[in-house]
Amino acid sequence: MVYNYNMSNNDPIIIDNTQYSSFMQCEGYWTEKYVNKVHKPWDGERDDPMSVGIGFHDLLFNGYKNGVFEMTPKVAQELTLTMDATKEISIMGEYYRSQYPSGPVEFDWVGLEEPLAKPVNNDIILKAKVDGFFINNKERTISGGVEDIHLVPGIYGFETKSKLPGYDRGFYLSEWQAAMQASFQLLTIKHNSERLGFNSDDVKGILVNVIERPNVYEPRRTCKGCSTMFQTKLYRLEGKNYICPMCEHPNTFTGPFPSPRVDPPYAYRFLVNRSPERLEVDQDTIIDVAMRMKSIRDKGTYPVLNRTNCVIVKWKKKCEYYEPHNGLIPVDAIEYPGYKLFNPTAYLER
Repeated sequence: MVYNYNMSNNDPIIIDNTQYSSFMQCEGYWTEKYVNKVHKPWDGERDDPMSVGIGFHDLLFNGYKNGVFEMTPKVAQELTLTMDATKEISIMGEYYRSQYPSGPVEFDWVGLEEPLAKPVNNDIILKAKVDGFFINNKERTISGGVEDIHLVPGIYGFETKSKLPGYDRGFYLSEWQAAMQASFQLLTIKHNSERLGFNSDDVKGILVNVIERPNVYEPRRTCKGCSTMFQTKLYRLEGKNYICPMCEHPNTFTGPFPSPRVDPPYAYRFLVNRSPERLEVDQDTIIDVAMRMKSIRDKGTYPVLNRTNCVIVKWKKKCEYYEPHNGLIPVDAIEYPGYKLFNPTAYLER
């Protein structure tokens, strides 16, 4: 692997949860993305979970801020979503608006436009994107959609997430209790508390608002010519034959086809908090990882390739650097064929 380290680089490492997760996934993956700054572009229109999440988040806050529950033209142009994905985002926005007409939470809330930062020393800056925060003035219990949530008086950050339908809700809650994203958010909120107008000890947790994508059922049939499955609407009907959109084979399917169906999305929420001891441990862990990043970036320390994540079978997914890291395309060039330079922290500027 070839990469661009710079032994004279005195810039601090700016680490957020995305970089942390990428590094823990594979040091080689992080090095390609954040040191080499090479990225394989998306091929064609998108409907992946990340793009739908970005689109929904943009629609939601454009609606609550500007009164227009649509994606902003800038984000819509950047994402190049499929028509179905755009429709899903619209359905999610309508449902979420019906559940929370006054905003992501039923309290007076303040949206945060910029990421929050916490310098820990001259070499490391923690960053976190937080949707906003709200003040709860009394002890109360609110509905969570899965289980009730007990709130004590204090300051709460809030985060909005979209998920695929069928994702186990209990496991997702457990994942958040263990993962580092809430720690990044709480550390940076506490550090910026005085500037935001409250005391750091008043910060009690992160309220995570989740909406599941609508479950869209489209009837499908497998072409007998090329053995590829397509949505029935993509076949061209000629007489009694259904012409395959790929190989033009005439198919005689038995009908009638089931009607398409869209099950509505589902919204729920839960509270994530951290003890002071847990936050201290997590910050020390983040610092250790950041120092390892700095060693790779500045001193030429060779990144460890985590081969177990080159292919993730359960997601039917290969790492985007699978080919160069496994010798399938040349590795003696910094910008691999089919890859392009990109700004790896652009999402923080949204």
